[in-house]
Formats: sequence, structure tokens, C-alpha cells
Amino acid sequence: MKFLRFIILLLAILTAYFAQILFQSPNLLQTAPVWLFDLAPFRSLLFWSPDNLQRLALLLAAAGAVLYGLLVQPLPANLERRVGLVGARSARIGGTLLLLAVAIGAGLLLFTRNSPGEPLSLHLFWAISLLSVLLGGWWLTSVAPPAASEPASNFIQPERGWPYFLLILGVAALLYSWQLNLLPIRVDAEIANHGLQAMRILSGEESRIFAPGWANLPLLAYYPAALGMLVSGDWLVGARLAGVFAGLLTLLGVWLLACELFRRSPISDAYGFLLQDNGRHAALLAVVFTGIGYTFVHFSRLPHFMEPVAWGTLSLWALARGLRANDRLALGLSGLLLGMTLLLYESGLIFPIVALMWLLGYLWARSHWFRPADGGVSWAGIAVWLAGIFVFLAPTLGFWLRQPALLAGRIETISFFNFWENVRRTALTFNVFGDTSAFFGFGGAMLDPLVAPLLILGVGVILLNLDRLLSWQLLAWLVGVILLGGALMVEAPFWPRLLPALPAIGLIIALAVDRWRATLLTIGGPWLKHLGTVALAGLLLLAGVESWVQYYEANTVGAEPATYVGRALRVLAAEEVPFLVVGDGRPAWNEPVIEYLGATRYRPLLQGELQIDDLPTTLPPHSVILLFPEDQVLATTLQIRYPGGIYRVQRDRLGNPTLVIYELP
Repeated sequence: MKFLRFIILLLAILTAYFAQILFQSPNLLQTAPVWLFDLAPFRSLLFWSPDNLQRLALLLAAAGAVLYGLLVQPLPANLERRVGLVGARSARIGGTLLLLAVAIGAGLLLFTRNSPGEPLSLHLFWAISLLSVLLGGWWLTSVAPPAASEPASNFIQPERGWPYFLLILGVAALLYSWQLNLLPIRVDAEIANHGLQAMRILSGEESRIFAPGWANLPLLAYYPAALGMLVSGDWLVGARLAGVFAGLLTLLGVWLLACELFRRSPISDAYGFLLQDNGRHAALLAVVFTGIGYTFVHFSRLPHFMEPVAWGTLSLWALARGLRANDRLALGLSGLLLGMTLLLYESGLIFPIVALMWLLGYLWARSHWFRPADGGVSWAGIAVWLAGIFVFLAPTLGFWLRQPALLAGRIETISFFNFWENVRRTALTFNVFGDTSAFFGFGGAMLDPLVAPLLILGVGVILLNLDRLLSWQLLAWLVGVILLGGALMVEAPFWPRLLPALPAIGLIIALAVDRWRATLLTIGGPWLKHLGTVALAGLLLLAGVESWVQYYEANTVGAEPATYVGRALRVLAAEEVPFLVVGDGRPAWNEPVIEYLGATRYRPLLQGELQIDDLPTTLPPHSVILLFPEDQVLATTLQIRYPGGIYRVQRDRLGNPTLVIYELP
């Protein structure tokens, strides 16, 4: 029976991968070897329509997921937490600090509701209120020594795998920061406007925090990019450093959260061989599968988008830890981080819904964690969490109450039009559909084709183990992102709003792989488990290389003309004077992308603009005329009007001309 179980398990995995082949392309000859279709079962597929092939792929994916979920080892029981007791003195001091924080927050809300100014005292009182929440939570958490009868598993620490996590984080830092100024080559107008707002903060033109900035985001959202610019001394690299930091912070949040969710008792056999670890291997796998894909790499090289994912993931970790360990300091931290998440890019609105769904799961499966008689967090712990959210949001809430249009603008993209089609396209974007936004421009699915089938298998695991709290948490997270980040949007799938799904996907895939390794150990012993580990290492290496190659090829070409003009300004010598040929739809100096990229030496950009039909008689020495490839017909005219110059053609990686530069002596 063990051998039969192993064969059927392999069949389930192959079914998921074959479904992915069908998902990838309607033309099967482009995605599979020709000899495969010489076999009778596959020959007829050559004549199927793309819609029918996609339906077949869905049926195969569902079958593979169900088979996999049925055959792998079931999830182990979630561990209980150590009991915490709160002393009377701690409760009095903690409650006082919490009331102080809420009172200050209410005062700040009223102040910003009636005044647009932000004096230094406002920022100071806000900082005091944040600190009061954390101190109040700390005083309300007084963990008693463990009872002698408590099982030793309560003290398991999967966090002891931190050296391996730091190694993974170091590799990720190199990957996300390599050629940061050049890759991606394209700079979108929204990213440019984000950078320009950060530049105004860095130059001292703007010192507010809570007032709305560009794109109706509080100015707090632009301070990470401003800090990156200050550290690097370069506007483009500095803003992208904020994305790198957010990507690494997201990996930290995934690791901490995975250590909480996968925490379990280690089990050894009679010979001392480890049959089940404490969850640290699954936590490390979650980090790798989250950060290895081209989608995560790309958005970790941009500001603005990954930051709410980082703080939201950390907020969920602090919430899970606070409830498990009766740690009200962690609950206060969770509330503060969730408040920060709500002030960033619109995708941050997803995390409060996910947190509420998690709370419902805890109330259903761990109701005694909330009962004071059982040493639970009680309503005091929930109050600390809510106070953290309120205090962080309070000053910005005042601005929103004074100008309700600002708050309405953050939810105006929600739409119920074409709901079910949006659900379908969003749910399949991980395997089939590409991004509808212009921020990536990648034609493939959100996940690498070698990794996407593992998500199918992982969904099968959590659906067949819904009696476990972990399954509910991961399913609620993924479904919440699909509905709020995709189905209710006007355009689906819009990847910038689906980024909160990436940590959940990493956790789900890690769970699927963890159950695969546990099943191999049960079926064939250590040797089969080691064979599965080697196969997993090969898959990770191949998927990582393929993801990077696809990303590099897609993002080193295809930039818009304004990007090439701005990048040319970055490398001009100090004595050179740039001129830009404008008109007939060509970009001008006031384009946000040009102003942003050229702001290192030309801020504001007050250089000349040339009209094709009205060229000046002379130009200053060391003038540089920037032309586009279609303007090469002006070569003779410019040489006659401004003799002695030298033409230089800039090309992309494929040899296509991107910009023509005429340099005068």
C-alpha cells in the first residue's frame, strides 16, 4: 500500500504540472515536446480550442489538488501557548498608559480635524501616544513561570533557524539590489511622482507627516524613499532602496509569521531520527518561495508597492504571537503596524480584513485564548490591539474628516462590475493571466511555471485540512486578497494590489512541500526523504535561475522615450547643456519621469526645447541635442545648422536604437 500511495502521489503532482502546461499556452506544441502528442491520450488535444483547454486544465488542477491533499500526511495539531497572568499593579499601570494613548490620539484627531497645520508638538505627542500603547501592552503582560506539568513543546523555538534565515536574506539583498540603477530600465510616471514627492521632503520643502501628498497618500508614505535618497545620494537608486528594504522586511515578516504558524512538537523515532522538526524548515522554505519569483523581485526594486505588504505581514505575525503567548505588547505592536499599513498604498486595505478573519478563526478554534480564567488575552488584549490601530491613524483621520473626499478617493477603485469574471481572472493570474497594470509589463503569469503547480497542491492541502487553524488562516488570507485585491477592482488582475498574496502563497507552498517531505519519510524512510530533498533543491535552483532570466530579459528593454531622455541626463557632463526636440507627441522637459531622473543635476529643468520647424540660429558651446530614433531624418539639417557636432546612438540590449544624441563642441 505504501508503494501504491507513493505512485498515486507522484501522479497527483504530475497532474498539477500538466495542468500548468495547458494553462501556459493554448498552443501545446510551444510548451511540450512533440513526442508527447504521439501518444494516443494527448493527440486529440491538438484540436481543442483554447477555452476548452483551459477548462480541462482547471479540472486537472482540481483533481491533482484533491489527490495530493488526501494522500499527504495530515497537518499536525497546533501547539497551545504558555499561560500568562496579569498582576494587579501591572494592570493598573498598563490600563492608565492605554487610556493616556487613546486620549492623546483623540486630541490629535480633533486638532487635525480643525487645523491644517502640523506643529512639532503634534508630532511629539503622536510619538508619545505610540510609545504609551507599547508600554501599556508591556505592563499588561506579566508572564508567570511555566507550571511543571506544562509540556516541553511549549518552549520550542523554530526561530533558532535564524542563521540560515540571515543567509537567505543576504542572498536576497544581493539579488534585489544588483544593478539597481539600471534594472528595471523603465521608470513609470507614478513612480516618478512618488520620487518627486520624496525629493521635496528631502529638500526641506515639505516637513509634514499626516497631510495628504501625491496620489492622496499621507506624506508619511514618502519618507522611506526620502531616507533612501539621503543615504545613497541618488534620487533613482535611493527611491528603489526603499523598495529593497520593504522586500527584505517582507521576508522577515514571512519568516517570523511562519515560525508562529508552523510551530510544533518535534518527533523522533526509537533510533533518534527526527521524524518531524519544530517547524523551522517549513519557515525557511516559506521565505525562499516568497522571495524567489520574478514578481517579488520586480516590485522589491520599486518604492511604494511592497511597503504595505511588509508592515501588514509583520502585523499579522505580531497578532498571531500576541494571541498565542498572551503577549499584549505584541498585540499593541500589531495594532500600530496595521495602522501604518492602512496609510500606505491601497493594497494595505486588505490586511485589516485578513486580520479580522483570523480573529474569527481564533474565536472558533481557540476560544479559551480569550478567556481571562484560562489565562487568555481577554478584552484588555483586544483593547490594546484596537488602541494601536486608532492611535496610529488618529492624526490622519482628522485630515480625512476635514476633507472627506480624501478618504473617498482611497476606496473609489472598488467596483462590483463584472464581479465573477474578475474573480476568475484574479484566481487564475497565479497560473495564467498577466498583469493589467503598466508597472511590470510582463506577459506571463504571476508565478513562475515551475512554482505555480506547487500552489495548486498547497491549496489541496489546506482544503482537505480545514479542521486546522493554520488552513483557515492561509485560506482566508488568499481568498481575501483575491476578492479585495482583484475581484472588486475595475481592472483585474492588477498586480500591485495583489502583492499581499505573495507571502500567503509562500506559506501555502511551504506547507505543501513540508507535507510532501513528511509523507516520503512515512512511505520510504530517510532515504526517500533525502531523495525528495535533492529534488526540491534542484527545483529551487532551476526556478530561481529561470525567474531571474525571464525578469532580466523583460526589464532591460521596452522603456518609454521619457525614460531614455531622463537616463541620458544622468550621465551628461557638468558643462554640457541639454536641448530636447519636442512636439508631435514627443515628451517635454516637464514630464515627471524626465524631471525625476534628471533632478540629480538639473532641478528644476529649465533647459531649452527645440521645435523642428523653428530651430534657433546658434546654440551655446557644449550643447547636446537629444533626439528620438524616428528623428534621425533631422541629421542633415542639424549638421548644416550646427556644424562640427558628433552623433552618438544609444541602443538597448537587443541593439535597437533608443536615443540619438548630437553633441556640439
